Amino acid sequence: MKKFLTSALAIAMMAVMSLAASAIDFTASSALNNDIVVDGEKDLAYVSAAIPVNAEAPAEAAVGECYAAWDDDYLYLYLEVTDAAVEDAAAVTGIWSDDCAEFYINLSGTEGNITDINAAQYTYGPSFPAFAGGGLHRENNMADCLSAYMYTDNGYNVEIAIAWGDEYAPAEGEAFPFVVGINDEADGDPSTREYQIFTGGSAQSNAWQVADAVWDSLKLSAGEYIEPEPETVAEVVE
Repeated sequence: MKKFLTSALAIAMMAVMSLAASAIDFTASSALNNDIVVDGEKDLAYVSAAIPVNAEAPAEAAVGECYAAWDDDYLYLYLEVTDAAVEDAAAVTGIWSDDCAEFYINLSGTEGNITDINAAQYTYGPSFPAFAGGGLHRENNMADCLSAYMYTDNGYNVEIAIAWGDEYAPAEGEAFPFVVGINDEADGDPSTREYQIFTGGSAQSNAWQVADAVWDSLKLSAGEYIEPEPETVAEVVE
């Protein structure tokens, strides 16, 4: 019996280690020298590598690529979603049952329920008049956040700016737990959600409630000055 218990404990520990090891490290580039306008279009300051939101996604599910940037005031997140059938705004009956994106941050440095620590779920999507979600950070800072969406030929774009708030000072080299998810209504019934896709897979499906070791990580890196393209002046023909 003792040998069996020891083996079971070892297996359990390996499972926990496997979950922790599944976390992925992503990067947000500094936008201190570049302006970002939150309008649903991709700005030049989004120079960090794309963050894929496609883990464990079946072929028919909506997937996306997210780009992250930061400055002294905001974390900027721009998500391009590929979705074959975006739910019409007039048909939306439930926030999490329809097409939208979920962004999770944990600025507390600790694990725990997101309602108790400086963490949050920010949910936003096409036709959303305001953020949904939860968590202490959202409760304290949602009024200062910015958002926009845009329909595209392949789905939709979502862009948000999350205010850091008074309890966190961003700095180059800092990192914090982070997750991006996509909700996909795919069968024409807006009361149900067919797919929920995350950066790190189904182990992150409880991120709306608990910040834990399966969250990914976002590091604030140095940026670079992007020279804007010169404006062209139309030739006047008399």
